[in-house]
Formats: sequence, structure tokens, C-alpha cells
Amino acid sequence: MDSSHPQHQTKLAYGWIKKCVSKEVKMTACQKRVNLIGAINLDGHQVEYKQVDWGNVESIQSFLEQLVAANSQAEKIHYTLWQDSSQHSNDFI
Repeated sequence: MDSSHPQHQTKLAYGWIKKCVSKEVKMTACQKRVNLIGAINLDGHQVEYKQVDWGNVESIQSFLEQLVAANSQAEKIHYTLWQDSSQHSNDFI
């Protein structure tokens, strides 16, 4: 289980432009960040995810509740959290 924060924005990496020639580059209207929390079930490779406003204790707890509901037939659910500051709380364990 991990959270991810992809960003949607124009980022130039390289290109071929003649010296002293200006080129226009289309830009996105705004820079938007998407916060996702996800997990994969290794038995069947089903993916469970949730888009959240912030990666904090409340969103992690909400996702864990979603994970339990999606796997209600399971006797146990093992999950591994990375060393993220929002995952250092014992409130949801």
C-alpha cells in the first residue's frame, strides 16, 4: 500500500529548435496535483485505490476501511506502509 502524487503540468525535457528561433509551447491551464492511495491484492492482482484531497491520517484510515470492506471475505489483511509522515500514527492500527 502506498500513496502517489502525480502532477499534471507541462515540463519540457528536450527538443530540436534552431538557434535564435522562438517556439511556442502549449501549457496546461493550471498545475494540478492528484493524490492517490492504492493497494494491490497479490492473490488475483486486484487493485483498490482512492483519490483523496490530502495524504494524512484520516485519508489513510478511510482507505483502510475501504480496503477491509472490499475484502470482507478475507480472514486477514496484511499491509505494508512506507515511511510517510501520515503513516506514523497509531490511530488506525
